[in-house]
Amino acid sequence: MSYSVTKFKISDWYDIEPREEAKDDLEAIKKEVIYNDVYTNGMPFFTLRYNDEIIVIYGFMYGGCGSYFPAVIAGKNMHKHLRKVIPLFYEYFATYVPRTCRRMEAYCDIMDTKALTLAKHFGFDIIGIRHCSSAAGHDQAILERLTLVDHRKVMR
Repeated sequence: MSYSVTKFKISDWYDIEPREEAKDDLEAIKKEVIYNDVYTNGMPFFTLRYNDEIIVIYGFMYGGCGSYFPAVIAGKNMHKHLRKVIPLFYEYFATYVPRTCRRMEAYCDIMDTKALTLAKHFGFDIIGIRHCSSAAGHDQAILERLTLVDHRKVMR
């Protein structure tokens, strides 16, 4: 039994068995050509497997002006592998997200308490709500994390 991290392939969208809360998001991704063609904006996405099971697909998208968007599709058993997943997320950020990153923004279905808890673990705060905009038709939390807070305080 072993873990493997591979560069994301489009077929991974079809091979992952997502958490129940992420099923609608995954179906929306499969229908959006943009996710398959330009979703990553040149930043790599990866797939973590445990044996043959996909645990998580993850990466970042560049949004311009120093803003980045983390994107995660969690497999149904990701919660059992958090000791592996969390360090991978930190490693990804340290390796691929440039130091010029000032801000990270993410969106999360307001009903997905596990995802919101994980985002808060990484220092994200809810800064607003996007009404009826999740793939399931629920409200979405707008999450933000500023990355150079101390640097900005010095510059003022």
